Amino acid sequence: MATAAGFLKQLKVLAATTGHAEPVKEALSVISRMTNAGLEKVGMKSATLTTLAGQATTELLGDSFYSQAAILHGDYFAKVVLAPVATELVALSGKALGVSGHPDAIRGSIQRYFAALPAVWELRVQLATDIEAMPVEDSATEWPEDESPYVAVVRVTANPQQSWSEELWAEIESGLAFNPWIGLAAHRPLGSIMRARKPAYAAAREYRGQANGIRIEEPSIL
Repeated sequence: MATAAGFLKQLKVLAATTGHAEPVKEALSVISRMTNAGLEKVGMKSATLTTLAGQATTELLGDSFYSQAAILHGDYFAKVVLAPVATELVALSGKALGVSGHPDAIRGSIQRYFAALPAVWELRVQLATDIEAMPVEDSATEWPEDESPYVAVVRVTANPQQSWSEELWAEIESGLAFNPWIGLAAHRPLGSIMRARKPAYAAAREYRGQANGIRIEEPSIL
């Protein structure tokens, strides 16, 4: 979404389906994906239909994760991406993941991977070199990589490990809060989407803590 106002509009569309029965939502998702596929063949795509349909289910560890919205990068504006570089991760990119009858398919896939293999990603930064072509307030505009390519700044390595357990879930997923505003001032979020996320994340943290009867902490910056 380009702005916070546009994001709110999409959320309202999504919220309208929340109370519907699962078969109805599944049918709507299939129809939306088929329509979007037709639009893509003629060089078009509907953000609304993508929101309703959801993305294709593929191996999560093969994906690259883009900030989409801009952040401050010292004296510059930037976008970032965390991209897989380990051979085993790259091989998973776009690979279909069977989820039928497996409600925890993504979790299981990640558990099986980390039971035996390490993972390596690169954090890459794209600097804004032309504020007209690379706007900060419009998060929907893709910054042209031919004008400013992503540059690798660090590698992140995760060794083989137990990636999920009830204890980890209780400590991390239930007990910690994460948001783009937990960080250094030199890398603070930019744009209306990011500004809207700050109070939204704070409200979500408070609600989770009250609903679960626990105190939620934020990760500290070392």
